[in-house]
Formats: sequence, structure tokens, C-alpha cells
Amino acid sequence: MMFGTREKFTYFQCRACKCLQITDVPSDMHKYYPQGYYSFNAEKQINKKNRFYDLLIKQRCRTAIFGKGVKINRLLKPFVKLPYNVLNKYMPIIKRARIGSFDDGILDVGCGNSSEWLADFQKLGFRNLLGVDPYIDYETKYRNIPILKKSVTELDGSYAFIMFHHSFEHIADPLTTLTAVKRLLKPGGVCLLRIPIVSSYAWEKYGVNWVELDAPRHFFLHSAKSITLLCGAYGLELFDVVYDSTAFEFAGSEQYQKDIPLFAENSFLVNPEKCIFTQEQMAQFAREAERVNREGCGGRAGFYFVNNGAV
Repeated sequence: MMFGTREKFTYFQCRACKCLQITDVPSDMHKYYPQGYYSFNAEKQINKKNRFYDLLIKQRCRTAIFGKGVKINRLLKPFVKLPYNVLNKYMPIIKRARIGSFDDGILDVGCGNSSEWLADFQKLGFRNLLGVDPYIDYETKYRNIPILKKSVTELDGSYAFIMFHHSFEHIADPLTTLTAVKRLLKPGGVCLLRIPIVSSYAWEKYGVNWVELDAPRHFFLHSAKSITLLCGAYGLELFDVVYDSTAFEFAGSEQYQKDIPLFAENSFLVNPEKCIFTQEQMAQFAREAERVNREGCGGRAGFYFVNNGAV
């Protein structure tokens, strides 16, 4: 329903852990990731801001994140404002990720041919950054950050923080993937899995019209229980969960119930002015997302696991 092909696929659900998974993985997945797929359409924007000012921003971030350079920060504070994203988006993630310095390795798995996450980490001052995705056409760089046409299982090295931003559910062999994550993650390092969650209000309400099902690209739609069990078997210990559903989950699912594909001309995602929803309805979807996040039953969540050293 993303592209409106309306092709059908069979899924089954485990009675014990509630993980929802595809019965048969299609032999050719590349056709389900056409050029119109969102993660392949990044624009390589050039940063036109003054480089000296960027250095001052990084100095302020250094103090905010690691508590270093306090005296210099006091001088800069009246003239250099911390970006909104630093305080509201990245500071909570960095604290949970337990990153110790700007030189710590950060890996974004399944980022397409770009990674806004890595680009923003670079703006903050982080230097050891890498993205990987086996579905991209060729190896590239995004804002001078290397993006490799590889699976995480093909990598070497050591990372303090490994991120999967809605890519883990696209991986047909999560067992091999987690073995690689365990190998690449340094002791005490953190893995963030941001994934759709089947143990959610939206799945119960919309069923097969749940926009996060996204057949057949999503092979495994975990429950909170199943993802914890799976990662725990590889020595990754869950220590925090952040639910982050948005209005997208409700608007997309409502559209699917009305047989409107995500990329249709009258979709809220493509043409908000021609979509079937009023501004008040979209606002209600946003309030509903806030509610399910608050109550711990959102259809999207970030799971933070630490490498506890166990095998």
C-alpha cells in the first residue's frame, strides 16, 4: 500500500512472544525498494554557514554534552545559541547512548544513501561516523560521511553506539545481524533499535491496515517482549524504552482503511492540501500519538540495549 500495488503477503504471529513475521521472504526484494523509496531520495545539501561559527557551536555542544570547556562556554553563551535539536533531540539520545567523547565510533545501519542522524552528529562535533545499507546502488558519501553498500555483518571495527532507525525490521536474518552487533559493539557500548511495535494500540485498532506493517519490506514486527528476548540472547541488556509514535501512524492507517496508498496524489504525505483529512483531524492524530506514547502503547519505539559482555 505504500506504492499502491495492493499485492498480498501472508504473516503469522507467535503465540508466546507475539512477534509478527512474514511467512515467506520474497526472492527479489530489490523491486520493493524502487527509486521512489524515501531513503534513496536524500538531497546532498551543502552547509553554507560560516565555518568559524560552526566551530563555536561545536564548542558549546562539547560543554553541553561532555561538560568540558566550561570557561570558554561562559564567554560564548551570550553570543552563540545551542541549536534546538541539541537540547531536545540529541542530548537525551547521547545521554542514553553513554557516549564518552567526540571520537567514539557511531554506526547507522540501514540508512539508505544518506543519514541525517549522522550528519547532525557531525554538526555537534562527532568525527568517527559511518553508515551502511546493502540496498543502495553504490558506495557514496553524505556530507563527507562514508556510506557503504554493505551489510553490518561485513564490517569490522569497534563502535560505542550502533543505531537502527527503522531498518532492523527490514532485515531477513536478525540472528546473524545481532551476532555482528555484539562483535562490533565495545563492552558497555549501546545499540538503539527504533522499530515498529506490534504490541501497540494501533495494531489492535487497524490490523492489516496498520501503516507500520508495510508488507513485504517489514519482515519482523516485534512486540516489546520479543525484541527484549531476542537481544537478551546475544548479551544485549535492555535498559530503556522511548515510545515515539507520531500522527503519521494514525493518518497512514486511516488512509489504508479507505484504500488510499501512502504515495497517492491525495495522500497527506504527498499533497496535504488535497488529502482527506482536515487540519483538526491531523491535530487529533498528533494528540492520539502523544497519548499512546505516554501510556506505553505506541506503535513506534526506541529500545536501548547495552553490551553487558555476556555471550
